Amino acid sequence: MSHLLFFLLLLPTSSRASCNASPSRLDLAYSQCDKMHSATLPKDIARALGDLQREGFCATPDQQRATAAPLKAICAEPGKFICSNKTGLFFNSQCQLELVESKDIGELASYKNEECAFDQEKADFIQKHRAECGSAWSGKDCEDHLKVIYAADILKMERLHFYTPERVARVKAYFDRAKQKFIDLITASSLVPEYQKPLLLSRIQGTELFLDPNADKTPECMNAGLNPPGSEFYNDISRSIVVVCLGVMANLERTNPQSLLLTMAHELSHSIDPCVLEATEMMALHPDPGLGKKTYPGLLQCLRGGRGTDGCQSSILNCNSPKGIADAIVEFENKAIKDNPLQFANSPDRDQLEHDLAFEMNATPDCSHGKSDQNTESMNAADFRKDPEPVEQIGESFADFMGAEIAGRIAAEDAARGTFNAKDGMDALVATAASFAQLHGGCRQENTHDEHPIGILRINRDIMSNQNYREAMGCMNGPPVSKGAGTTCKGL
Repeated sequence: MSHLLFFLLLLPTSSRASCNASPSRLDLAYSQCDKMHSATLPKDIARALGDLQREGFCATPDQQRATAAPLKAICAEPGKFICSNKTGLFFNSQCQLELVESKDIGELASYKNEECAFDQEKADFIQKHRAECGSAWSGKDCEDHLKVIYAADILKMERLHFYTPERVARVKAYFDRAKQKFIDLITASSLVPEYQKPLLLSRIQGTELFLDPNADKTPECMNAGLNPPGSEFYNDISRSIVVVCLGVMANLERTNPQSLLLTMAHELSHSIDPCVLEATEMMALHPDPGLGKKTYPGLLQCLRGGRGTDGCQSSILNCNSPKGIADAIVEFENKAIKDNPLQFANSPDRDQLEHDLAFEMNATPDCSHGKSDQNTESMNAADFRKDPEPVEQIGESFADFMGAEIAGRIAAEDAARGTFNAKDGMDALVATAASFAQLHGGCRQENTHDEHPIGILRINRDIMSNQNYREAMGCMNGPPVSKGAGTTCKGL
């Protein structure tokens, strides 16, 4: 430990420097957006907008100046509207922007100030318990020892700085509402066969919200005092939980509520997506490899946009390729033999392993099968799989579509109550499109071989092919007519 740090630890809390981080590029952009929307003179608006654009951001008109024109332009092709700014960093009229990159959230002054306050609280806690070490311990050894034995207490401190009661209540309310709407729609659905409804209902009802992520329980979040913070929502299917990482909570006040709701519903949808249903069915004595398309008749084919019984011939979304499946079998087989050389020392055992792997992939045609891509940057949300063989994209597209179904139905209910209007729809659509435009190839024009379609396809096709969502957002003239779009699929 440096002499300076040791000295700081000994200072009373009130003597420490206050947490006042310098504004980042994102903070300045938020400020310029706020300034533009609070300005009254056209020249002031133009100046603020110019400053914002020089920082690499764009924004929509504010409440006073919002007209039917921008909403019409957004509805016509939301992907193109958002990607007019190639970064996808596009504020809505409330200056809301869902950040999907961990590094962006880690640069926010508000995040840095909370981290600073947590560090100070942790230092005070360590100092309070230092006497427990005794005189034989050095300062650094004592600190490390206390951090280990009080790890749970320190972790709780960090959570309370970001998972505040207000934020937790807000996220839980959205999750509960999305979950209940799913239950209602599945129960009344004319799309889903009656015999499948009990399974879908049990999976949705059994999926819980998890708001205590840490490095041990949820390593994907990487939240144990690390910077930048994890910014993911994800569904841990094996544990039936939807995890909300710390970075999401840190920027919650700048996240559009309808965009947040759609993301929640997207993650819930993975509990009943076609891949999960087929993987569950695989345990049956005689598994049905067509369970996904039988559970959602016509929907998977419609989303894929191709010909044939699966919609995979000349499709817009990618399906698994025969070579990709073969590559995956070889990769899994080699790994199993390497990890368990004695178990697979004999040829009959290796033959059985290959047979089992082929059976598994044949039984789960709607899961993504292909060899892993070591060149994908896991910490870069905009990156994507680059292997020459495509993998199935229907799982993510299904979740996008169902997320839009739930968000659209809830928005329609709110509109009937007078709590959601056309401007709210414009703001929700801009915020949602902006979040997708930052993911997995985002504003690229050509689809990739990733399990996630490019952002423009996810916006214009997966989401806008849901009529309930489109119309709830105020888009009454049908789906976008751009490349890869132009369709309406039947929802629940």
